[in-house]
Amino acid sequence: MLRSLFLLVLIAVPAIYIPFSPFVGVMLWTWISSMTPHRLTYGFLYDAPIVYAIALVTLAVIIFRNEIKYLPRHPLVVLVALYVGWAGICTIFALEPRLAFEAWTELLKVTALAFATAVTLRSRKRLYLLLSLLGISFAYYGVKGGLFTILTGGAFRALGAPGSFMEGTNEYATVMLMSLPLMIWLGRHAEWWLLRWMFRVSVPLTVVAILGTQSRGGLVALGVMSLFMALRHRRLMVLVLLVLVAAPVVWEVMPPNWRARMETISEYNKDASFMGRVTMWKAAARSSSDHPIFGVGADGWRNPDFQAKYVPMGEQPREWHSIYFGNLGEYGYPGLFLFVCILFMAIFSCRSLVRVTEGRSELRWAHELALAMQASFVGFAAVGLVMHFPMFDLYFQLIAITAVVVKMVETVLAFERDRSPLVRENPLHGQAGAPAADAGPQPEEPAGPVPAWARFAMAGAAPDAHWRHVRQIDPKYERWRQRQSRLGGFGPRWEPPSGDESDA
Repeated sequence: MLRSLFLLVLIAVPAIYIPFSPFVGVMLWTWISSMTPHRLTYGFLYDAPIVYAIALVTLAVIIFRNEIKYLPRHPLVVLVALYVGWAGICTIFALEPRLAFEAWTELLKVTALAFATAVTLRSRKRLYLLLSLLGISFAYYGVKGGLFTILTGGAFRALGAPGSFMEGTNEYATVMLMSLPLMIWLGRHAEWWLLRWMFRVSVPLTVVAILGTQSRGGLVALGVMSLFMALRHRRLMVLVLLVLVAAPVVWEVMPPNWRARMETISEYNKDASFMGRVTMWKAAARSSSDHPIFGVGADGWRNPDFQAKYVPMGEQPREWHSIYFGNLGEYGYPGLFLFVCILFMAIFSCRSLVRVTEGRSELRWAHELALAMQASFVGFAAVGLVMHFPMFDLYFQLIAITAVVVKMVETVLAFERDRSPLVRENPLHGQAGAPAADAGPQPEEPAGPVPAWARFAMAGAAPDAHWRHVRQIDPKYERWRQRQSRLGGFGPRWEPPSGDESDA
């Protein structure tokens, strides 16, 4: 009871600020969806629909404040919208309409969080806050699972919060796998030194937690993602070499049941669990011949007619155990095409970010963040070969963050290209167009107002000089800053005066 009361106060106090800034709602929404703290209370909040209440209020504020206009114009946004729409159409023709509708509702909730994230992330400061919150939420379970594995000697499996989306071993391994690159990035770029050290400690414990799940797919995906990160980031090559040296020691330290389970990876054709997955993959392929466009709908494998027609006699029907065959069976070839397009578009968008930010010290944070997100997507693509886990909050939220970071970097690069001397009549300049004789050399400044994300994304004197300049010519900006200070930084965004300010 006390846990529930404490959590209720912890949620209710910041929720007061949601009408003033929907970003507060996105933070609460992300925290509850990722960490699922209500599942740790064992009180009246255990089954309370808290996340739905916060989601509805946040989305209502976004619509009421007309913040939809800040949605990034990126192909990923269009592809996700098409995927959700196609899943809704396939739900109409599903073999199990009730189960399919429940799955589609869950998909709507997950993608709505991604939509709200893309709309409200308009500065580097907000981006750091959100990524830090995600890192803390998943680092808690990573540290907890790692310590549990060490204390028990790996004899028992590490699990996520009971009743949450990562309750199972495979789901828990997938979550830890995708959050691991973010923890590495936060260990280098978190704004508070204590947070940086916390994430540095959580990284090895999270790796131990992944091993403690005894998930074979998670182990293989961890190897694939580690190799990718080492090839893309030279500094991590030493870390991977240390892991390879320590691998024999880990193999000997882990208990016999763990070693026996991992040895089945090399003898997959003799493993009943893996061959059962192959059976469901073949069933998905055969069903796509009869339902190539709309598929059988979400959870269509549970239908008795599906099992009688596509699952061989004597075989046990089970989950698809593959995001690719799962999308093929549930949403047909169009659904599979859209899902693969989203995944590869996210990977290649991160690759483009890495290229354009290469060698730019002021955008090093974006360069390394793109590498981290690309590694997360590669890990998800690898683990998805043998696991069916498409409706995942972190996956779609990383897609939204990718679109936002692309927009931020484009704004910064455009700012650098279009930078020109700003000549105004003010105390630092003379009359109409010429700098005062005693003003000294004037820094290059932008020809117009700098967006919020460009101010936070760039490091250097030009943006700061520009906004000091704005305060001198526009007293409204100073009043806005004072109001922001009173509201804790969550007040309305600064709207520059309309018209061509260069003629002011």
